[in-house]
Amino acid sequence: MLKKFNETERLKEVNSYKIEDTLTEKEYDDVAFLASSLCGTPIALVTLLYEDRQWFKAAVGTDIKENKRELSFCTHAIAEAEDVMQVENANRDVRFMHNPLVQGGPKLVFYAGAPIVNKNGYSLGTVCVYDVIEKSLSDEQKKGLKILSEQVMGLLELRKQNVQLEETVNVRTEELRNNNIQLEHTIAELTSFTFVASHDLQEPLRKIHMFSKHILESENFSNSKTQDYFNRIISASKRMQNLIHALLDFSRTNVSDLIFEPCDLNVIVEESKDHLQLTISEKQAVVEYENL
Repeated sequence: MLKKFNETERLKEVNSYKIEDTLTEKEYDDVAFLASSLCGTPIALVTLLYEDRQWFKAAVGTDIKENKRELSFCTHAIAEAEDVMQVENANRDVRFMHNPLVQGGPKLVFYAGAPIVNKNGYSLGTVCVYDVIEKSLSDEQKKGLKILSEQVMGLLELRKQNVQLEETVNVRTEELRNNNIQLEHTIAELTSFTFVASHDLQEPLRKIHMFSKHILESENFSNSKTQDYFNRIISASKRMQNLIHALLDFSRTNVSDLIFEPCDLNVIVEESKDHLQLTISEKQAVVEYENL
């Protein structure tokens, strides 16, 4: 992958992995250990370079967790080297001979770093090794160091995918939570509406039932059909009142609390036939059924 050198874009890339200041992880520690063993150096690091700091995700041979970016050897490695940058003796390299890490503690002399390059071509950091004596890596050691940097890149990509998946799950979970809250509000509104509507409907039905019954009892109808009509009005209003009561009770009941009981279908059919009788008689229809 041909590396890109736009620092602004590079910083966006490294920040997108959201790994800065995370706890140590065995996979990265193993890479640092292998780098130290492969190159025969007392110090090995897995580093990521941010705007002002070089942060160590894993380290062998030092307890330091970060360094100033301006003192970092790796700043040059991510910008200058395609594969592995090697400094055999920092005391003779104009880039590093005055570096406090060279002149003071820990008096670093040797450095080699393989850039960690992502699929978009940006160097995020390095897998690097240090020593306090002059030395040089073989081609095999350089190749091994490069392979380790690619291994770290694979770990970072896997982490990024996991973070994105976790964020997606969190978003979906939040959406479901909001939907549940909205559903609860809707159910509460429907319950309130059912209660109010039931109450408002019962009052006129009571009056219809009461006045129809009063008229039926106080008047002497010569027409039997008129008397039958009033009986049907009273029956229908009573039935409607029962339905409203049942609807109100149902709205107050959880599904888990519902109790189903056996019923006589013959009774239901007979009641249905009676309620339909007026309509079918006007249309000269006949209801036929067999007892169940």
